[in-house]
Amino acid sequence: MILLAIAVPTIMLHAAQAVQPVQLLSYAKTGNSAELRLSYGSAELEWITPSSFRYRRWWGSRLELPRSQDHPAVSWSSTESEREIVLRTEHLTVTISRRGLLLTASGSGTVPLMADASEAVKDRDLIRWQRIAHAGTRYYGLGSRSDTNLDARGQKIETRTPFLIASRGYAEEYTADAHYTFDMSATDPACYGIEIRGADHLEYYFYFGPSLKEIFEQRLEVTGPPPRLTAADFGIVTMLPARGKEVSAANDTPVYQDTRLAAAVRSLVHGSLSGVMYGEFDVAPFLTASPRTYARALEVGSLVPILHGAVATTLRRKLIPYLLTYTEEARDRGYPVIRSLPFQFPRDPQVSGLTDEFMLGDELLAAPICDGSEGRSAYLPPGIWTDLSTNERFSGRQTINVRARAGAPPLFARSGSIVPLAPESPGAPMELHYFPKLAGEFFIFESELEDYSQVHAAPAGEYLRLQIASKKGRDYEWVVHHAERPSDVSGGSWRYDAARKNLHIRCRVEAGGDLILNVAFD
Repeated sequence: MILLAIAVPTIMLHAAQAVQPVQLLSYAKTGNSAELRLSYGSAELEWITPSSFRYRRWWGSRLELPRSQDHPAVSWSSTESEREIVLRTEHLTVTISRRGLLLTASGSGTVPLMADASEAVKDRDLIRWQRIAHAGTRYYGLGSRSDTNLDARGQKIETRTPFLIASRGYAEEYTADAHYTFDMSATDPACYGIEIRGADHLEYYFYFGPSLKEIFEQRLEVTGPPPRLTAADFGIVTMLPARGKEVSAANDTPVYQDTRLAAAVRSLVHGSLSGVMYGEFDVAPFLTASPRTYARALEVGSLVPILHGAVATTLRRKLIPYLLTYTEEARDRGYPVIRSLPFQFPRDPQVSGLTDEFMLGDELLAAPICDGSEGRSAYLPPGIWTDLSTNERFSGRQTINVRARAGAPPLFARSGSIVPLAPESPGAPMELHYFPKLAGEFFIFESELEDYSQVHAAPAGEYLRLQIASKKGRDYEWVVHHAERPSDVSGGSWRYDAARKNLHIRCRVEAGGDLILNVAFD
């Protein structure tokens, strides 16, 4: 009886603590960090940059918190009142309530970006709380999912990739190794709920953009660059039993639905908004598919930086300089190589839900055909677009019908782009495809030199200036699309393809050389 009398008050005390809001008693400024003293547990907010921070919360006793490494000093200030403390940098304001420890992050305006709707509470191995889901905000990320809608709002998602982007201009990324469930306004339209199971503390990074590209630049400060790829990495990664002869999607008569390829493409797009820098594609699941589906799986795989289960196709080998350059940009700027359309065209509302098209870098739009049909509809964002197979031009902000062609998925290059393609055979030139009439440039990463060759195209009225500053000795061939026959070309040998209206100019540039070609039109 004595033991029971002692145990009951202890249990009641723990239950009372669980429902009592935590109180923020005081804080101390140490370098980039605000260390928060609470009525129970401990917490810290650490500035990574003026636009990003890390927040950590423990429910146990005060811990000695390890400092983050290699982050420069951030200038920040703080004020406090009876109700809250406010932490400010030049780009971001974070308000923390004294009762409940609710965080609100705001940009330069007064409208909050991210705002807690309830206190984060811990019950055994489960941490849970809610945030306000502002009207009109779209939510992206949370793993390489196969959902047909890019926006996660209205869904309940279990994930081990807890990276969430809000179209409002911020992202939150959770780092504790645990199982996460995000209720994205499926239960309560006004809030999204977060549950973390299996973590002993709460830890996340907040990145303020406001654009998606700026969000990923902020994230790079935390994650560091992904491993560097070389040209050799774009061949076979994992070899599987051969299918036999090369197959063509056009030679497969039966028309039927195989949803796996469409799901794989959607996973690539969702993954690109979940922090996947390179993207991976495995051909193995399609070895037993129909010849048409298998051929189309190879077409998709030709575009993805990391390929498993197949030899590099002709298209993939030609794209190596292009892919290699964008994998290096992923290291330098934190941008994924495969990009959702909202990443590249954030002001176009028509792209907000698309998961079956993607940008490959800045220049190329891919609209893979993933079923047994002979074509599909594809939405073209703002700009002027050229179908690489047909050389046909289309105005953007419209939906068009495209036909299936053997060897490559529908690919479109945007006006003002330069797309480098590797030589088709030894001794052949590297092709530089330029799509006027806007000026264009491309920096070709030379992986063995860890340096860039630069190519530029600058139209001016009846003249066109083409420039190559090459770090390697190489033969080049400019392919100027949609061009009239020139009256004069200085600096290289040329021919004119009247049927396609393409101008071809071949030239040689030695290592370290800088060659300028001038083209005149009547």
